[in-house]
Amino acid sequence: MMAGEPFGFAAYRSRQQTAALESALKKQDIRCRIINTPHELGMGCGLSVRFALNDLKAVRAVCDRLNQNALIGIYVGEYTDGRLVCRPAAMMMRYRN
Repeated sequence: MMAGEPFGFAAYRSRQQTAALESALKKQDIRCRIINTPHELGMGCGLSVRFALNDLKAVRAVCDRLNQNALIGIYVGEYTDGRLVCRPAAMMMRYRN
C-alpha cells in the first residue's frame, strides 16, 4: 500500500470486531492493518481496518462471511489537495443499526 494512493477501510463501532476482521483478512493473505478511523468520517469506535483498494471485493466477501453487527461501512480514503476525503465504497454500502 503506497502512502499517497487511495485506500479502503472498514469502519466499526467495536474494537473487538475490528481486530476480528484484521485477523480474518490476514488468514486470507490480504494485507491490512488497523488504523485510527479518519476523523473526517466522524463515527465509530476510533479504529478501522485499512486495505488496498484492489482487495475490496475480497474484503467485502470476508465481511459478509463474518456478518458483524458493528460494521458501519466500507469507505475509500484519498488525499486531495493535502486533505483526506472519505466516501462510501461503491461496491459496499452496509450500515447496520
